[in-house]
Amino acid sequence: RDETVIHFREDATPNFDAHADARKLANGTFNLSSIMPDGTKLAINSLAPLTCRTTIGIVAENVSPGTYNLSFSELNSFPEGTTVQLIDKFLDQSIAVENESNYSFTVTTHTSSYGPDRFVIVVTEPPKSITIQVNDNTLTIPFTEGIQWYVNGEAIPGATGSSFEADQSGLYAVRVSIDGCTY
Repeated sequence: RDETVIHFREDATPNFDAHADARKLANGTFNLSSIMPDGTKLAINSLAPLTCRTTIGIVAENVSPGTYNLSFSELNSFPEGTTVQLIDKFLDQSIAVENESNYSFTVTTHTSSYGPDRFVIVVTEPPKSITIQVNDNTLTIPFTEGIQWYVNGEAIPGATGSSFEADQSGLYAVRVSIDGCTY
């Protein structure tokens, strides 16, 4: 049995934070950890507050062939609507993770069935709505990129700025796509 912790906190960064992260110390048997992009393995991985989507690599190593179980808990600490997916790259599966759920997996002699390239966890925040400020006929949003304005459900060609001058009556909407998330 081994345990790894992933959590989000205001004072964390994408780098190793001595005050919030803990490096993985290897056990004599099964080792479970998360992994930073630079390859550092962590027992406690503190990440900056969730914005849109975060992908975290999971390492299962020093394992013998057999059946193992990943258990997930404390997911109810995330804001309502947050989703957690476990990607099993060896089996090419995506599993929706819920609080107190378990995922049984098998390790074989195949090197892709364990190690740093088998599992990824993807945490996605709930969709956000955008408030459109209206001043006369000018519509404005607090974003600067990935913008597309719509009128009556149709994209307005060239309307990709943070403000738009409405020149006809209708139902206006805006979609913002940033880092793979759409608002």
